[in-house]
Amino acid sequence: MHQYFSKIENIDELIRHYFFPFTFKILGAFAIWIIGGFFIKVAQKLLVAALKRRHVDATLVNYASATSAFVLKAFMVLAILGLFGIETTSLSALLAATGVAIGMAWSGLLSNFAAGIFLIILRPFKVGDTITAAGVTGTVREIGLFATSIDNAENLRVFVGNNKIFSDNILNYSANQFRAMSFRIQLTPITNPMKAIDEFSKKLKNLPNLKAPVSGEITEFNALGVIITLRTACAQSDYANLLVAGNQIIFETMQAEHYPAPDAKAVFMSR
Repeated sequence: MHQYFSKIENIDELIRHYFFPFTFKILGAFAIWIIGGFFIKVAQKLLVAALKRRHVDATLVNYASATSAFVLKAFMVLAILGLFGIETTSLSALLAATGVAIGMAWSGLLSNFAAGIFLIILRPFKVGDTITAAGVTGTVREIGLFATSIDNAENLRVFVGNNKIFSDNILNYSANQFRAMSFRIQLTPITNPMKAIDEFSKKLKNLPNLKAPVSGEITEFNALGVIITLRTACAQSDYANLLVAGNQIIFETMQAEHYPAPDAKAVFMSR
């Protein structure tokens, strides 16, 4: 009988000293995780809203949101570990050493990460710009942590490492409001170039939304005759359509005025 009561007392002591405290710690950890996760989401939303009110670049907003969430979650995990009595100082040192080792192994990825940060700070382009970088031409869709995604002319998404972009020349077609547009036309030796410039200019000035008058000049003499160049300007968004329309006008004008086509055979005969 004494042994029976002794076992009950041992179980009661086990429950009071171990089961209940451990249960409370688990419940506390769940509470920290749920409440902390809620407050992290609220903090993210407030941060994003504040940055958007200041018209901060969308990519920088995403960076700030992701970074703040990571840092706050790291603090929350440390708080949970501290609740269970785990020494977080040594754990932090271990994580730091692990980070150094991973950094050395992933130096290429880190160079892309660093280049991505500089792309955000220096802002040679932003999301929505049309650029040529690292041999790729298209519209920027996202500047990621390690790579930039670009939609090319065939509507294919190309992911280019940020370090490759940052170390190469970047041509930004959207940086300036207007873009110069030129048409080079080959004329035969018997065609009056000044008369041709006048005719083409009259037709091209009817293009919509031009931002500068049409001007023309003789720019080259070659074996086929004379090359004239007509110049104007337009908005960046209109460039592609106006270039096609201008070429169509030039072709129709050459046919209407019966301009003779350059004779390539004469070039080969003269060599």
